[in-house]
Formats: sequence, C-alpha cells, structure tokens
Amino acid sequence: MTTFTLDTDSNITAHDATPAAQDNVVAFATEKELTKLSADWPITRFVEVWNAFAGAPPFGDLKPVKKFTDRKTAVARIWKAIQALGEELLRAGIRDAEAKLKAARTAPAPCHRRPPSRRRKPRRPRAPPPRMRRPRRATAARRPSSSTC
Repeated sequence: MTTFTLDTDSNITAHDATPAAQDNVVAFATEKELTKLSADWPITRFVEVWNAFAGAPPFGDLKPVKKFTDRKTAVARIWKAIQALGEELLRAGIRDAEAKLKAARTAPAPCHRRPPSRRRKPRRPRAPPPRMRRPRRATAARRPSSSTC
C-alpha cells in the first residue's frame, strides 16, 4: 500500500512502505487518516497544499484555487489528486521490474552442467582379451533345438 508524507512546506511524497518517523513530516495512507491529520488545520492550509502541487507534473491538468467550500471537499479533492503519485510510484516499480527481467533474459545463460558426483559408480569388469578367454563348450542349454516353431 502506498504511504504519503506531507512536510511543513506542503510537499506531498509517495512511498512504497511506511517511511521512518521524521520531524515536521506526517505520514498517511488513507483518506480517513488524512482527514484526522488535518482536523486542526485552518482552511487556508488546504489551499496551500493544493496550490503546492497544482500545475506541476503529473498534476498538469489541476488548476490553483483561492479557497475550498469546506474541509470535507478539500480533503476529498486532495486525496483524489495525490492518487496519481501512487500510480506513478507503481508504474516506476513495474518499469524497474521489467528492466531487470529484460536484463536477465539478455544476459548469457549460465552453463547447466551437472556437477561431478562424489560417489563413483562401480564399473563392470572388463572382458579379458580374446586370447585369454576360455573356449566355449556346448551345453544342454546352447544346443540347437530341433523343434520348429
């Protein structure tokens, strides 16, 4: 879940995880948390926060305001606008993952040879050279049979 931080200069930043606690920086992850956080703000602070990011990338289509009608509207509009930061963070994460995957695909593949086994299989005894072999003798099992099948 994306966590947002708001500093004293009305700068809002999106983070993948909850950032470490810092002085003069407040963190929130939901619209409800933003509402609780801004309960004691004067209405002019909402205008300052809105105008700090209105017109800046990726908020190019947002226009600066002079005032909000009420606190609830201000929180809702700010929350809706900063969701673009969370989407940008998600897109950046996806781009990074795709780049890593592409790099892994283009990298030379490691050799997949099996490591030599430590235990060697016993070998079959080799047949002695032909001159040392015993002559074969005819046995009952080896005689040609006279039956025709």
